[in-house]
Amino acid sequence: MGAVWMRLGKKASDEAYQRMSIRVQLALKSMVVASYFQSPERYVDLVPTHLLPAWAPSAPANHPTASRSWDWMSPDERKRRLLESPQTAGKFRELLGAASERLKSHGQFSGTAKFYQSRDAGKILASVDVRDPRLHGLLFAEATTIDGIFNAGKKIAEFGDKAKSSPSKAVKLLAQFGSKLTEVFNQGAASIYLGPMSRALGTALYVEAVRGLSLSAIQFEPSAFARLSIVNPEAAIDSKEFLRSGQVLDAAVILNDQISS
Repeated sequence: MGAVWMRLGKKASDEAYQRMSIRVQLALKSMVVASYFQSPERYVDLVPTHLLPAWAPSAPANHPTASRSWDWMSPDERKRRLLESPQTAGKFRELLGAASERLKSHGQFSGTAKFYQSRDAGKILASVDVRDPRLHGLLFAEATTIDGIFNAGKKIAEFGDKAKSSPSKAVKLLAQFGSKLTEVFNQGAASIYLGPMSRALGTALYVEAVRGLSLSAIQFEPSAFARLSIVNPEAAIDSKEFLRSGQVLDAAVILNDQISS
């Protein structure tokens, strides 16, 4: 897969960068949503939970560098792009409906389903605070992703023949990008959303970047993730619920980790 990086151009206008950027942005949002909502108890805390589906459906930036895509620091632009976009509203309704059905199927959380009715999508979106630091953290992480993977690819392209003869340097640059991205999610306000999956994020986004760079790379499928949970031996576990849902409530877990291969 690393060979496709060696064919990159040096300009942001290169079509390959745009394809790569869009795939990575979509994968990032999908992973963050999947990670955060692994446990149904996440839905109980309404504010951060409503922020996430307001951010995730937004259209990917159409330029490989975040600063030239849209002014994500502007509250007015956030409102226009995230809360007033028909695309966001439509997807938000879908996510609310899916959340409601999931909560209804979990007896102890069925009462929370009333806060996730599709018919209330407009009201919930209107209540989202575009200045919320958690939303800022998500947007900052997204911008870091866009710029970071572009800069990594650009540096590899600048190596030219040296990169081809010394691929370890290219791999090192990509590793630095993955490490930086994990750091952004672990230290910023967005850290509540990714949790243990942050360690696997760099690997998954690398695969998506490759798929975006080369049409011939579509055949590569992302690696699977295995979730390892260490449960408090003194915690009360509902065995029937565990067998049905395959999940243990966060309150009973001492450590969660995500393993990729």
